Amino acid sequence: MSGYVAIAGDAINWFWSFRDYGIKELSKAFVDDSEPPKRLTELKRENWVLWGFHSREDYRKLSEWVRSYNVLNVVMVANSIAGLSKRGVIGFGKVSNDMLIGEVRWDYWPKPPKGHGKWDYKFYIEVEAIIPEVINNASVLKSLNKTLFTYDIPSDTLAEIIRKCSSYVVTLIPSNITQGSSFLIKEEEYNLLKDIALDRWGVTGLRVKRLKVNLEDILKVVERYGLYYPRDVLVNALAALRSGKHLLLMGAPATGKSMLAKVLAEALGYELYACTASSAWTRYDFIGGPVLGENGRLEWRSGHLLKALARHFELEERGGGVLLLIEELNRAEADKVLAEFFTMFPSSNYRDWKFPEGLAKEILSFKTREDALDEDAKRLLEYLERSNYMIPGGFRVIATVNSFDRAYLFTLGYALQRRFVVLEIFPPNNPEDEIRAIIEQFRRKNIHVDDVVK
Repeated sequence: MSGYVAIAGDAINWFWSFRDYGIKELSKAFVDDSEPPKRLTELKRENWVLWGFHSREDYRKLSEWVRSYNVLNVVMVANSIAGLSKRGVIGFGKVSNDMLIGEVRWDYWPKPPKGHGKWDYKFYIEVEAIIPEVINNASVLKSLNKTLFTYDIPSDTLAEIIRKCSSYVVTLIPSNITQGSSFLIKEEEYNLLKDIALDRWGVTGLRVKRLKVNLEDILKVVERYGLYYPRDVLVNALAALRSGKHLLLMGAPATGKSMLAKVLAEALGYELYACTASSAWTRYDFIGGPVLGENGRLEWRSGHLLKALARHFELEERGGGVLLLIEELNRAEADKVLAEFFTMFPSSNYRDWKFPEGLAKEILSFKTREDALDEDAKRLLEYLERSNYMIPGGFRVIATVNSFDRAYLFTLGYALQRRFVVLEIFPPNNPEDEIRAIIEQFRRKNIHVDDVVK
Protein backbone atom coordinates (compact mmCIF):
# COMPACT_ATOMS: atom_id res chain seq x y z
CA MET A 1 0.00 0.00 0.00
CA SER A 2 1.29 3.46 -0.92
CA GLY A 3 0.77 6.74 0.86
CA TYR A 4 0.50 10.19 -0.68
CA VAL A 5 2.09 13.31 0.73
CA ALA A 6 2.65 16.92 -0.31
CA ILE A 7 5.96 18.47 0.72
CA ALA A 8 6.18 22.26 0.52
CA GLY A 9 9.26 24.45 0.66
CA ASP A 10 11.02 27.60 -0.46
CA ALA A 11 11.38 27.82 -4.25
CA ILE A 12 15.01 28.98 -4.05
CA ASN A 13 15.86 25.94 -1.92
CA TRP A 14 14.14 23.62 -4.40
CA PHE A 15 16.22 25.06 -7.22
CA TRP A 16 19.35 24.64 -5.12
CA SER A 17 18.50 20.95 -4.66
CA PHE A 18 17.82 20.60 -8.39
CA ARG A 19 21.45 21.62 -9.04
CA ASP A 20 22.39 18.09 -7.99
CA TYR A 21 19.70 16.30 -9.97
CA GLY A 22 21.14 13.87 -12.52
CA ILE A 23 24.51 13.32 -10.80
CA LYS A 24 25.69 11.17 -7.89
CA GLU A 25 27.31 14.09 -6.05
CA LEU A 26 26.14 16.86 -3.76
CA SER A 27 27.20 20.49 -3.99
CA LYS A 28 29.13 22.04 -1.12
CA ALA A 29 27.12 23.59 1.70
CA PHE A 30 25.76 27.00 0.78
CA VAL A 31 26.56 28.57 4.16
CA ASP A 32 30.23 27.68 4.59
CA ASP A 33 31.30 25.77 1.45
CA SER A 34 31.92 22.65 3.54
CA GLU A 35 32.00 19.28 1.81
CA PRO A 36 28.93 17.04 2.16
CA PRO A 37 29.15 14.46 4.96
CA LYS A 38 29.96 10.91 3.92
CA ARG A 39 26.67 9.81 5.42
CA LEU A 40 24.90 11.77 2.67
CA THR A 41 27.18 11.08 -0.29
CA GLU A 42 27.16 7.30 0.25
CA LEU A 43 23.40 7.24 -0.33
CA LYS A 44 23.12 9.77 -3.18
CA ARG A 45 21.63 8.52 -6.45
CA GLU A 46 21.51 10.35 -9.76
CA ASN A 47 17.77 10.98 -9.77
CA TRP A 48 17.54 11.78 -6.04
CA VAL A 49 17.45 15.30 -4.60
CA LEU A 50 18.16 16.20 -0.99
CA TRP A 51 15.48 17.80 1.18
CA GLY A 52 15.10 18.59 4.84
CA PHE A 53 12.86 19.80 7.68
CA HIS A 54 13.82 22.10 10.53
CA SER A 55 11.33 20.44 12.84
CA ARG A 56 12.12 17.11 14.50
CA GLU A 57 8.36 16.52 14.73
CA ASP A 58 7.85 16.97 10.98
CA TYR A 59 10.61 14.47 10.30
CA ARG A 60 9.18 12.01 12.84
CA LYS A 61 5.78 12.14 11.12
CA LEU A 62 7.38 11.59 7.71
CA SER A 63 9.32 8.59 9.04
CA GLU A 64 6.16 7.08 10.54
CA TRP A 65 4.30 7.50 7.25
CA VAL A 66 7.12 5.77 5.38
CA ARG A 67 7.08 2.87 7.85
CA SER A 68 3.29 2.61 7.57
CA TYR A 69 3.04 2.79 3.77
CA ASN A 70 6.51 1.52 2.74
CA VAL A 71 6.52 4.05 -0.10
CA LEU A 72 5.30 7.66 -0.04
CA ASN A 73 4.30 9.25 -3.35
CA VAL A 74 5.40 12.88 -3.11
CA VAL A 75 3.97 16.06 -4.59
CA MET A 76 6.70 18.73 -4.54
CA VAL A 77 5.28 22.20 -3.87
CA ALA A 78 7.28 25.42 -4.18
CA ASN A 79 6.29 28.65 -2.45
CA SER A 80 5.71 31.76 -4.53
CA ILE A 81 8.36 34.29 -5.51
CA ALA A 82 6.99 37.81 -5.84
CA GLY A 83 6.81 38.92 -9.45
CA LEU A 84 8.22 35.65 -10.80
CA SER A 85 6.23 32.56 -9.89
CA LYS A 86 3.10 31.49 -8.06
CA ARG A 87 2.92 28.82 -5.39
CA GLY A 88 2.27 25.38 -6.77
CA VAL A 89 3.34 21.91 -7.87
CA ILE A 90 6.75 21.63 -9.54
CA GLY A 91 7.41 17.88 -9.45
CA PHE A 92 6.55 14.38 -8.28
CA GLY A 93 8.65 11.72 -6.60
CA LYS A 94 8.88 8.97 -4.00
CA VAL A 95 10.32 8.54 -0.52
CA SER A 96 11.11 5.10 0.88
CA ASN A 97 12.86 3.91 4.03
CA ASP A 98 16.34 3.83 2.44
CA MET A 99 16.03 7.55 1.65
CA LEU A 100 15.50 8.62 5.26
CA ILE A 101 18.69 10.00 6.81
CA GLY A 102 17.79 11.78 10.04
CA GLU A 103 19.61 14.59 11.79
CA VAL A 104 22.66 15.87 9.91
CA ARG A 105 23.93 19.34 10.85
CA TRP A 106 25.15 20.59 7.51
CA ASP A 107 23.83 23.88 6.04
CA TYR A 108 23.17 22.83 2.44
CA TRP A 109 20.42 25.27 1.39
CA PRO A 110 20.50 29.07 0.81
CA LYS A 111 17.28 30.06 2.62
CA PRO A 112 17.11 29.28 6.37
CA PRO A 113 13.80 28.45 8.11
CA LYS A 114 11.72 31.39 9.23
CA GLY A 115 12.16 32.16 12.90
CA HIS A 116 14.84 29.80 14.18
CA GLY A 117 16.50 26.46 13.56
CA LYS A 118 18.13 24.89 10.53
CA TRP A 119 17.23 22.24 7.96
CA ASP A 120 18.89 19.50 10.03
CA TYR A 121 16.45 16.61 9.48
CA LYS A 122 17.31 15.38 6.03
CA PHE A 123 16.02 12.83 3.52
CA TYR A 124 16.17 12.15 -0.20
CA ILE A 125 13.35 12.32 -2.74
CA GLU A 126 13.51 10.16 -5.87
CA VAL A 127 12.37 12.46 -8.68
CA GLU A 128 9.91 10.83 -11.09
CA ALA A 129 8.62 13.84 -13.01
CA ILE A 130 9.60 17.48 -12.99
CA ILE A 131 8.92 20.76 -14.78
CA PRO A 132 10.68 20.47 -18.19
CA GLU A 133 12.57 23.76 -17.87
CA VAL A 134 14.33 22.38 -14.78
CA ILE A 135 15.73 19.55 -16.91
CA ASN A 136 16.57 21.92 -19.76
CA ASN A 137 18.50 24.20 -17.39
CA ALA A 138 20.03 21.61 -15.02
CA SER A 139 23.59 22.29 -16.11
CA VAL A 140 23.03 26.07 -15.98
CA LEU A 141 21.77 25.80 -12.40
CA LYS A 142 24.84 23.76 -11.51
CA SER A 143 27.17 26.38 -12.99
CA LEU A 144 25.62 29.38 -11.19
CA ASN A 145 27.72 30.97 -8.47
CA LYS A 146 26.14 30.52 -5.06
CA THR A 147 25.91 34.29 -4.52
CA LEU A 148 23.16 34.34 -7.15
CA PHE A 149 20.93 32.33 -4.77
CA THR A 150 21.46 34.61 -1.77
CA TYR A 151 18.79 37.25 -2.00
CA ASP A 152 15.01 37.27 -1.80
CA ILE A 153 15.06 38.68 -5.33
CA PRO A 154 17.03 36.15 -7.42
CA SER A 155 19.78 37.16 -9.82
CA ASP A 156 18.85 37.87 -13.44
CA THR A 157 20.03 34.44 -14.60
CA LEU A 158 18.21 32.50 -11.89
CA ALA A 159 15.15 34.74 -12.23
CA GLU A 160 15.00 33.95 -15.95
CA ILE A 161 15.04 30.20 -15.25
CA ILE A 162 12.31 30.58 -12.61
CA ARG A 163 10.28 32.72 -15.01
CA LYS A 164 10.51 29.99 -17.67
CA CYS A 165 9.32 27.43 -15.11
CA SER A 166 6.43 29.56 -13.85
CA SER A 167 4.08 28.76 -16.73
CA TYR A 168 4.35 25.05 -15.85
CA VAL A 169 3.57 25.43 -12.14
CA VAL A 170 0.25 23.78 -11.21
CA THR A 171 -1.40 26.18 -8.77
CA LEU A 172 -4.28 23.84 -7.89
CA ILE A 173 -3.07 22.38 -4.56
CA PRO A 174 -4.87 20.94 -1.51
CA SER A 175 -5.62 23.65 1.05
CA ASN A 176 -4.09 21.80 4.02
CA ILE A 177 -0.60 22.05 2.49
CA THR A 178 -0.51 25.67 3.58
CA GLN A 179 -0.33 24.57 7.22
CA GLY A 180 3.21 23.20 7.25
CA SER A 181 6.09 21.40 5.57
CA SER A 182 4.30 18.14 4.70
CA PHE A 183 0.80 16.71 4.84
CA LEU A 184 -0.87 13.50 3.78
CA ILE A 185 -3.24 13.89 0.88
CA LYS A 186 -5.80 11.58 -0.68
CA GLU A 187 -4.91 9.27 -3.56
CA GLU A 188 -7.49 10.94 -5.81
CA GLU A 189 -5.95 14.36 -5.07
CA TYR A 190 -2.50 13.04 -5.98
CA ASN A 191 -3.74 11.45 -9.21
CA LEU A 192 -5.63 14.60 -10.20
CA LEU A 193 -2.57 16.80 -9.63
CA LYS A 194 -0.30 14.42 -11.53
CA ASP A 195 -2.71 14.15 -14.47
CA ILE A 196 -2.98 17.94 -14.72
CA ALA A 197 0.78 18.41 -14.38
CA LEU A 198 1.85 15.78 -16.91
CA ASP A 199 -0.75 17.02 -19.36
CA ARG A 200 0.68 20.54 -19.02
CA TRP A 201 4.31 19.41 -19.00
CA GLY A 202 3.90 16.80 -21.73
CA VAL A 203 6.37 13.96 -22.04
CA THR A 204 9.16 16.48 -21.53
CA GLY A 205 8.20 16.59 -17.87
CA LEU A 206 9.62 13.09 -17.47
CA ARG A 207 13.27 12.33 -16.94
CA VAL A 208 15.54 12.60 -19.92
CA LYS A 209 17.05 9.37 -21.22
CA ARG A 210 19.90 8.59 -18.88
CA LEU A 211 23.39 7.95 -20.22
CA LYS A 212 25.09 5.02 -18.51
CA VAL A 213 28.01 6.95 -17.08
CA ASN A 214 28.93 8.47 -13.74
CA LEU A 215 31.74 10.59 -12.38
CA GLU A 216 33.68 7.54 -11.21
CA ASP A 217 33.77 6.22 -14.79
CA ILE A 218 35.20 9.52 -16.04
CA LEU A 219 37.77 9.75 -13.25
CA LYS A 220 39.03 6.25 -14.06
CA VAL A 221 39.69 7.23 -17.69
CA VAL A 222 41.36 10.50 -16.63
CA GLU A 223 43.61 8.57 -14.27
CA ARG A 224 44.43 5.93 -16.89
CA TYR A 225 45.73 8.61 -19.24
CA GLY A 226 47.54 10.46 -16.45
CA LEU A 227 45.57 13.63 -17.12
CA TYR A 228 44.48 16.49 -14.89
CA TYR A 229 41.12 18.29 -15.11
CA PRO A 230 39.54 20.30 -12.27
CA ARG A 231 36.80 18.26 -10.65
CA ASP A 232 34.15 20.92 -11.30
CA VAL A 233 34.88 20.72 -15.05
CA LEU A 234 34.21 16.98 -15.05
CA VAL A 235 31.10 17.34 -12.87
CA ASN A 236 29.65 20.07 -15.11
CA ALA A 237 30.45 18.12 -18.28
CA LEU A 238 28.71 15.06 -16.86
CA ALA A 239 25.69 17.09 -15.72
CA ALA A 240 25.36 18.66 -19.17
CA LEU A 241 25.50 15.36 -21.05
CA ARG A 242 23.13 13.65 -18.65
CA SER A 243 20.61 16.51 -18.90
CA GLY A 244 20.35 16.04 -22.68
CA LYS A 245 22.58 18.96 -23.65
CA HIS A 246 25.51 18.97 -26.04
CA LEU A 247 28.86 20.45 -24.98
CA LEU A 248 30.86 23.38 -26.33
CA LEU A 249 34.37 23.36 -24.87
CA MET A 250 36.17 26.70 -24.89
CA GLY A 251 39.79 27.22 -23.98
CA ALA A 252 43.25 28.23 -25.12
CA PRO A 253 45.09 25.85 -27.46
CA ALA A 254 46.59 22.79 -25.76
CA THR A 255 44.33 22.91 -22.68
CA GLY A 256 42.97 19.42 -23.35
CA LYS A 257 39.61 20.16 -24.99
CA SER A 258 39.82 17.38 -27.56
CA MET A 259 41.30 14.98 -25.04
CA LEU A 260 38.37 15.65 -22.70
CA ALA A 261 36.02 14.63 -25.52
CA LYS A 262 37.99 11.40 -25.90
CA VAL A 263 37.82 10.80 -22.14
CA LEU A 264 34.04 11.32 -22.11
CA ALA A 265 33.57 9.00 -25.10
CA GLU A 266 35.55 6.22 -23.42
CA ALA A 267 33.70 6.68 -20.13
CA LEU A 268 30.41 6.38 -22.02
CA GLY A 269 31.60 3.30 -23.88
CA TYR A 270 31.16 5.27 -27.12
CA GLU A 271 33.15 5.54 -30.31
CA LEU A 272 34.55 9.03 -30.97
CA TYR A 273 33.81 10.41 -34.43
CA ALA A 274 36.02 13.48 -34.93
CA CYS A 275 35.96 16.08 -37.68
CA THR A 276 37.55 19.53 -38.01
CA ALA A 277 35.58 22.53 -39.23
CA SER A 278 36.98 24.99 -41.75
CA SER A 279 36.00 28.26 -43.38
CA ALA A 280 35.13 26.28 -46.51
CA TRP A 281 32.58 24.12 -44.69
CA THR A 282 29.02 24.18 -46.02
CA ARG A 283 25.88 22.22 -45.38
CA TYR A 284 27.29 19.53 -47.69
CA ASP A 285 30.22 18.88 -45.36
CA PHE A 286 28.28 18.66 -42.11
CA ILE A 287 24.84 17.38 -43.17
CA GLY A 288 25.32 16.14 -46.71
CA GLY A 289 23.79 16.77 -50.10
CA PRO A 290 23.78 15.95 -53.80
CA VAL A 291 27.14 15.80 -55.59
CA LEU A 292 28.20 14.94 -59.13
CA GLY A 293 29.30 11.33 -59.36
CA GLU A 294 31.92 9.81 -61.63
CA ASN A 295 29.39 9.24 -64.39
CA GLY A 296 28.18 12.82 -64.26
CA ARG A 297 24.90 12.10 -62.46
CA LEU A 298 23.73 13.45 -59.12
CA GLU A 299 24.36 11.24 -56.09
CA TRP A 300 23.76 11.70 -52.37
CA ARG A 301 26.81 11.99 -50.15
CA SER A 302 26.35 12.06 -46.36
CA GLY A 303 28.12 14.64 -44.22
CA HIS A 304 29.71 14.16 -40.83
CA LEU A 305 26.51 14.45 -38.78
CA LEU A 306 24.62 11.85 -40.81
CA LYS A 307 27.61 9.49 -40.84
CA ALA A 308 27.88 9.79 -37.06
CA LEU A 309 24.14 9.20 -36.63
CA ALA A 310 24.20 6.10 -38.84
CA ARG A 311 27.11 4.70 -36.86
CA HIS A 312 25.40 5.55 -33.56
CA PHE A 313 22.27 3.62 -34.58
CA GLU A 314 24.47 0.64 -35.47
CA LEU A 315 26.44 0.67 -32.21
CA GLU A 316 23.37 1.39 -30.06
CA GLU A 317 22.05 -2.07 -30.91
CA ARG A 318 25.15 -3.47 -29.17
CA GLY A 319 24.91 -1.14 -26.16
CA GLY A 320 27.29 1.53 -27.48
CA GLY A 321 27.03 4.76 -29.40
CA VAL A 322 28.91 7.63 -31.02
CA LEU A 323 30.11 10.93 -29.60
CA LEU A 324 30.53 13.42 -32.44
CA LEU A 325 33.44 15.83 -31.92
CA ILE A 326 33.53 19.00 -34.05
CA GLU A 327 36.97 20.57 -33.72
CA GLU A 328 37.35 24.35 -34.10
CA LEU A 329 33.69 25.02 -34.80
CA ASN A 330 34.48 28.75 -34.85
CA ARG A 331 36.08 28.35 -38.30
CA ALA A 332 32.73 27.51 -39.91
CA GLU A 333 29.76 29.78 -40.67
CA ALA A 334 27.42 28.37 -38.07
CA ASP A 335 24.18 29.72 -39.50
CA LYS A 336 24.81 27.80 -42.73
CA VAL A 337 26.30 24.68 -41.21
CA LEU A 338 24.17 24.13 -38.07
CA ALA A 339 20.71 25.16 -39.30
CA GLU A 340 19.39 21.61 -39.75
CA PHE A 341 21.21 20.46 -36.62
CA PHE A 342 19.18 23.02 -34.63
CA THR A 343 16.01 21.63 -36.22
CA MET A 344 16.93 18.07 -35.21
CA PHE A 345 17.63 19.06 -31.60
CA PRO A 346 15.04 21.72 -30.63
CA SER A 347 15.48 21.10 -26.90
CA SER A 348 17.44 18.95 -24.45
CA ASN A 349 14.62 16.40 -24.26
CA TYR A 350 15.27 13.43 -26.52
CA ARG A 351 11.56 12.92 -27.14
CA ASP A 352 11.65 16.14 -29.20
CA TRP A 353 14.54 14.94 -31.38
CA LYS A 354 13.15 14.09 -34.79
CA PHE A 355 14.88 13.84 -38.15
CA PRO A 356 13.65 16.76 -40.33
CA GLU A 357 10.95 15.71 -42.76
CA GLY A 358 12.35 17.83 -45.60
CA LEU A 359 15.82 16.34 -45.23
CA ALA A 360 14.41 12.82 -45.13
CA LYS A 361 12.45 13.43 -48.34
CA GLU A 362 15.56 14.85 -50.00
CA ILE A 363 17.57 11.72 -49.19
CA LEU A 364 14.69 9.41 -50.15
CA SER A 365 14.49 11.03 -53.59
CA PHE A 366 17.85 9.40 -54.38
CA LYS A 367 16.73 5.97 -53.18
CA THR A 368 14.93 5.18 -56.42
CA ARG A 369 18.12 5.65 -58.44
CA GLU A 370 20.52 2.74 -58.53
CA ASP A 371 23.66 3.35 -56.45
CA ALA A 372 22.76 7.03 -55.96
CA LEU A 373 22.88 6.77 -52.15
CA ASP A 374 26.09 6.23 -50.20
CA GLU A 375 26.21 3.38 -47.66
CA ASP A 376 25.83 5.71 -44.67
CA ALA A 377 22.59 7.15 -46.04
CA LYS A 378 21.22 3.69 -46.83
CA ARG A 379 21.88 2.46 -43.31
CA LEU A 380 20.57 5.67 -41.75
CA LEU A 381 17.28 5.43 -43.66
CA GLU A 382 16.80 1.84 -42.51
CA TYR A 383 17.30 2.81 -38.88
CA LEU A 384 15.14 5.95 -39.15
CA GLU A 385 12.25 4.02 -40.67
CA ARG A 386 12.38 1.57 -37.75
CA SER A 387 12.54 4.40 -35.18
CA ASN A 388 9.75 6.44 -36.80
CA TYR A 389 12.41 9.04 -37.67
CA MET A 390 13.23 9.69 -34.02
CA ILE A 391 16.90 10.46 -33.24
CA PRO A 392 18.48 8.25 -30.54
CA GLY A 393 18.28 9.80 -27.08
CA GLY A 394 21.86 8.86 -26.25
CA PHE A 395 23.45 10.75 -29.17
CA ARG A 396 25.64 13.71 -28.14
CA VAL A 397 27.83 16.30 -29.86
CA ILE A 398 30.89 18.05 -28.44
CA ALA A 399 32.34 21.10 -30.21
CA THR A 400 35.53 23.00 -29.43
CA VAL A 401 36.24 26.73 -29.75
CA ASN A 402 39.47 28.56 -28.97
CA SER A 403 39.29 31.23 -26.25
CA PHE A 404 40.36 34.05 -28.53
CA ASP A 405 37.20 33.41 -30.56
CA ARG A 406 34.90 34.18 -27.61
CA ALA A 407 33.00 36.71 -29.74
CA TYR A 408 31.99 33.80 -31.95
CA LEU A 409 29.49 32.69 -29.30
CA PHE A 410 27.52 35.89 -29.71
CA THR A 411 27.07 35.19 -33.43
CA LEU A 412 25.33 31.92 -32.54
CA GLY A 413 23.08 33.47 -29.90
CA TYR A 414 20.17 31.77 -28.17
CA ALA A 415 19.90 28.90 -30.67
CA LEU A 416 23.23 27.52 -29.51
CA GLN A 417 22.67 28.28 -25.82
CA ARG A 418 19.47 26.20 -25.80
CA ARG A 419 21.29 23.14 -27.07
CA PHE A 420 24.89 23.46 -25.84
CA VAL A 421 26.41 24.04 -22.44
CA VAL A 422 29.50 26.24 -22.78
CA LEU A 423 32.29 24.93 -20.58
CA GLU A 424 35.57 26.81 -20.32
CA ILE A 425 38.76 24.78 -19.90
CA PHE A 426 41.59 26.65 -18.17
CA PRO A 427 45.22 25.60 -17.77
CA PRO A 428 45.87 24.17 -14.26
CA ASN A 429 46.09 27.06 -11.79
CA ASN A 430 47.94 24.88 -9.31
CA PRO A 431 51.40 23.97 -10.68
CA GLU A 432 51.65 21.04 -8.28
CA ASP A 433 48.56 19.42 -9.81
CA GLU A 434 50.00 19.83 -13.29
CA ILE A 435 53.39 18.42 -12.23
CA ARG A 436 51.72 15.40 -10.65
CA ALA A 437 49.75 14.77 -13.84
CA ILE A 438 52.90 15.03 -16.01
CA ILE A 439 54.86 12.69 -13.74
CA GLU A 440 51.99 10.22 -13.90
CA GLN A 441 52.05 10.34 -17.71
CA PHE A 442 55.80 9.64 -17.73
CA ARG A 443 55.37 6.82 -15.25
CA ARG A 444 52.75 5.12 -17.39
CA LYS A 445 55.14 5.31 -20.35
CA ASN A 446 57.94 3.80 -18.24
CA ILE A 447 59.98 7.02 -18.50
CA HIS A 448 61.91 7.99 -15.39
CA VAL A 449 61.62 11.63 -14.31
CA ASP A 450 65.40 11.79 -13.77
CA ASP A 451 65.94 10.91 -17.44
CA VAL A 452 63.64 13.76 -18.51
CA VAL A 453 65.51 16.27 -16.32
CA LYS A 454 68.84 15.20 -17.80
